[in-house]
Amino acid sequence: MKKTIAFGMAAAVAAAVAGSASATDVYMATFNGVSPQKLVNYVYSSGQAWNYGHQSGGVQTQAGRFNWNGNSIGTFCTQLGEYVAVPVTYQMVDVSQVPDPSPNPNPGQMGTIKSGLIRDLYARNWSAVSVATADTAANQLLNAAFQLCIWEISHENLAGDATLAVAATHLSVDTGQMQFNGDATLLSSAASMLAALGTGGFLAFDSVWGLTNADAQDQLIVIPIPAPALLAGLGLLGVGVIRRRIAK
Repeated sequence: MKKTIAFGMAAAVAAAVAGSASATDVYMATFNGVSPQKLVNYVYSSGQAWNYGHQSGGVQTQAGRFNWNGNSIGTFCTQLGEYVAVPVTYQMVDVSQVPDPSPNPNPGQMGTIKSGLIRDLYARNWSAVSVATADTAANQLLNAAFQLCIWEISHENLAGDATLAVAATHLSVDTGQMQFNGDATLLSSAASMLAALGTGGFLAFDSVWGLTNADAQDQLIVIPIPAPALLAGLGLLGVGVIRRRIAK
């Protein structure tokens, strides 16, 4: 049978998450909105039943940082076809395993190539994005551009690409299966981030993980979370728990 153990110390939780992410649950008690963010229109066509935006010229959404548990935890979305649900318990998985195929089979799990692009994106930009939490114009642009890149990677059709280098050449904010329109500065910033992928070689970023739940919008999270935010996320300073499941 399985037991659920709630760790009461930040160091223990960080070690548990780092050591066994595939057996870790993250409980999100509250959703505090998307901020910093900018509005953007997107068009996605899977070539199958799930076809958002083509009939109306695009769907408007907020692109930016998703804030949870009193803003102590920040994530970025991988799944445009679902919605935020709270409270929700996410399973922490490898980036390659998000977004889940429920309720829409497309775009499906990212797999090796797309997850490699995501890790390179995080390696090049996370140090700047992670501290850009104040709702300023500059931070809105940075967070929104970063989110657009994640959506482009997770939703673009890269099925025929066998290498990261080939796949990177097929990423674009305004062509392909996943397209955006709206703020020209935002689109240009996202395009620059995408163009930088693979420069000097593709980089690894092992601290980014997927959060998946069949009934909620899948996310990306970076572990370890800074200690004060982790304590707040645990409920020691607010709400939320990170649990590690151990099989016995």
